[in-house]
Amino acid sequence: MLRRLSVENYALIDKLEMELDPHLNIITGETGAGKSILLGALGLLLACIGESNVTGEGRFIFHEALTSGIAIVPALIGLFAVPQVVEMMEDSHVIFERVKVQIKEGLLGKVIKKHVHYLRTLTIGSILGTIIGVIPGAGAQVAGLMAYDQVKKMDKNPERFGTGDPEGVCASECANNATVAPACIPLLTLSIPGSPTAAVLLGGLLIQGLLPGPELFTKNADITYPFIIGMFLAQFFMFGFGILASRYTHVVSNVPNFMMFGTVMILCVFGSYCVQNSFDDVLIMFSLGALMLLFKKLGIPSAPIVLGIILGPLAEENFLRGRLIANTDVGLWQYFFSGTLNQILIGLCVLSLAYAIFSEIRFARRAKARLASQQKEAAHA
Repeated sequence: MLRRLSVENYALIDKLEMELDPHLNIITGETGAGKSILLGALGLLLACIGESNVTGEGRFIFHEALTSGIAIVPALIGLFAVPQVVEMMEDSHVIFERVKVQIKEGLLGKVIKKHVHYLRTLTIGSILGTIIGVIPGAGAQVAGLMAYDQVKKMDKNPERFGTGDPEGVCASECANNATVAPACIPLLTLSIPGSPTAAVLLGGLLIQGLLPGPELFTKNADITYPFIIGMFLAQFFMFGFGILASRYTHVVSNVPNFMMFGTVMILCVFGSYCVQNSFDDVLIMFSLGALMLLFKKLGIPSAPIVLGIILGPLAEENFLRGRLIANTDVGLWQYFFSGTLNQILIGLCVLSLAYAIFSEIRFARRAKARLASQQKEAAHA
């Protein structure tokens, strides 16, 4: 009975991921819905490189370094970190004024009060992070990008996002942190880790002879519930450590650029190599970094490409698995498009795409009206 239940639940998760992945791919609206879809498709194309985990077929392997595909960590480092390091190298000759920080009394209380104004942002980030955290394989990166995009779409002045506005940071970080605990839900109930960290926890449980499932909450309740309580208490310890460390983190801002970019580049190479202990990942990191550097000069964002790379293998693997199940059961159309759950998820995808297009049109109209108003004021002056 338990085995049958777990198989049914796993099939349900497959269908959830297959229906939800397209929804996640189209919501990043930094450059508009059309351009974002094209950039997301480029990410999907990059994710297809390498041997398929399901069929074993090789795709786009025109160099031996691409045999294992593009890992997520080297891709993220190449797309985000390498262009930033190059910009730091370009500004290495600039001498910045040293930042002097004076610790003020009562500053923590002011920061907490200021976060009250971000209540809507915190709520959106928490809800999205919790939902995405439950979905195996989605990860904190997807949650952060989704929360940032949704908050930006709902804001009356979306143009202020991307300029260092605290609300954008608040949205992505809140969603990022909210994925940690929900990732343990499929781990403890179905033995399916929701994140790389949860996969490490799964290995620790198996080493101790503990098999995740219903018995983990009955026969081994003396281990499971202290573990959950420990995760809850860890939040308060992290808060205290963060407050203590914040007095000294400003020292980083006074480090010269010529020292910073060298240190960061070494960490980039080290981090990429350690994923699979392969220098091929380092080559992939530099290749994607060079590509993203060109895109950055052209004003093309990296977020849609990253979403495609992250979600591509997940969508492909679950689609192929779902197709195998459908061909032996009710057929592709009925398996993917019938049923209340499937139809609700498809409806959410359509609504998300329609809302993205509507937001783009509304933003363009506002910008056009603002430009006309400025020209009118200049003509009167």
